[in-house]
Amino acid sequence: MTKFGYKQTPEHIAKRKVCGPRNPMWKGTLEYLKRSIANHKSDDCLLWPFSKSYRDYGGVWYEGRSVPVHRLAFFFTHGHWPTPNGLHTCDNPPCFNPRHIIEGTQADNLADMRRKGRDRTLRGEQRPSSKTDNATVLKIRAEYIPRKVTAKYLAEKYNLALRNVVGILGRQTWKHI
Repeated sequence: MTKFGYKQTPEHIAKRKVCGPRNPMWKGTLEYLKRSIANHKSDDCLLWPFSKSYRDYGGVWYEGRSVPVHRLAFFFTHGHWPTPNGLHTCDNPPCFNPRHIIEGTQADNLADMRRKGRDRTLRGEQRPSSKTDNATVLKIRAEYIPRKVTAKYLAEKYNLALRNVVGILGRQTWKHI
């Protein structure tokens, strides 16, 4: 049981709050999860008190791998894993209340995030690295005439790289305008 150059005792492992098979509290952690789900009758968040990932999601070792607690709670409640993902309706990462977890795709999760106003993505001229502004983008799109007023001409006129103008015209960039 030596790792990192010192002997790891069960007490030492338990202090680290690792929810895995080498932790003597591991089976108690799974029992805590099952008991909490069974006894929790309200719609309030049920917060995971043990180890959490870097994004504050609860995690536990189950069937040889680390599993997010909210997915495991869904599995214990519904008898199958959330496919393809388990999404929080409460937007609280440590919550594992099965009533707050729904099945959905990553696209569903991102749409939910935007709908609730939690999208922190800066767009267009809000980005510090932006080379142009909204008004110029609108002018570029208005002035462009295929084979007459070219992307190369517009790039030179507005002092932008050709790839930036092509992205604006093809709406790969500046989609929000």
